[in-house]
Amino acid sequence: MKKYKFFMRGQKTLEDIARGSAIVAKILAADKDLANWAEHFQRVDKIYALGCGSSYWLAFLVAAFFRRAGRDATAVPASEFFLTGYPVPRRTLALVFSQSGETTETVRAAAQAREQGAAVFAVINRGAGALAKMADGFFLTPAGSEQILATKSFAAGLAAAYLFAHYLTGARPDDLSGLPVLYEKILALDIKPLVRCLAPAVRAYSLGIGLDYGLAGEAALKLGEGAGLQITALPALEISHGYKANLDGVPVLVVGLQTAYHKVYENLIREIRQAGARIISFSPLNLPLAADCNVEIPGPGDTAIFTAVKLLQRLAVETALARGLDPDQPAGLAKTVRRVNF
Repeated sequence: MKKYKFFMRGQKTLEDIARGSAIVAKILAADKDLANWAEHFQRVDKIYALGCGSSYWLAFLVAAFFRRAGRDATAVPASEFFLTGYPVPRRTLALVFSQSGETTETVRAAAQAREQGAAVFAVINRGAGALAKMADGFFLTPAGSEQILATKSFAAGLAAAYLFAHYLTGARPDDLSGLPVLYEKILALDIKPLVRCLAPAVRAYSLGIGLDYGLAGEAALKLGEGAGLQITALPALEISHGYKANLDGVPVLVVGLQTAYHKVYENLIREIRQAGARIISFSPLNLPLAADCNVEIPGPGDTAIFTAVKLLQRLAVETALARGLDPDQPAGLAKTVRRVNF
């Protein structure tokens, strides 16, 4: 009799999340290619970071890393870049993110940037696609194949982007050698109270400032595509402009890892709780926020960004399961978006 292998809902995506830890460690241990490419593009004055979906939020985070080091960097959704037109001054680098290397909007944006004189560097997860062929250089992340939700490829892209940004700017990256241990802690963390808050919701918001907003955006995308939740990502203080009228009983995620904005987050949480919101917050270790549910993210400095990614990915998967959905097979999605006659 033929034997069949059965998987529980979400099992494959949870396995991808767990495997991402080893992939990140591999990138951190073998980063000479990134250092060499950063040296190659050392003389650029302007950086556009481009991508779609999860790759856009990677672009957003890397642009924030560059700006923190004093460089002129702008994250733009790839479709907006080629449809609406952006100025490309001399010595511009288009830093392009794509898992497949084939997404139509991303390929078009990279081609347009190159036509306007920009150098193109791609961070991709497949090496034989259109982006690899047209770019001046590319870094191939070792994430391999995964389920529809970008989990281990996102973690790998984040590690590569983080190192590349710091090598190019000359800024000293934080020591990330403790990540494997921290990943184990975050994967074992009990997040049932967070899931109970999110699972019955009709809509939600996800907020952050700067780098935290990039994480909030990726969290919203994962909860939307994996758990079917109608969730809007906003720069944190934008919630007070119109959106606050619809917060009664609504879950609001506040990603508050950047200690420079801790007081801002405290005041904002107080304000939106008074409007009836139910707050789920993520704060640095030993610096909690006064939310309905607060999770202290382990890891000093930028390390917490990486551990938070793991937690937010888990939250999306477990919320999907609590809502009776299978995050391994999200409705209407494909791994690569290709458009015909576009």
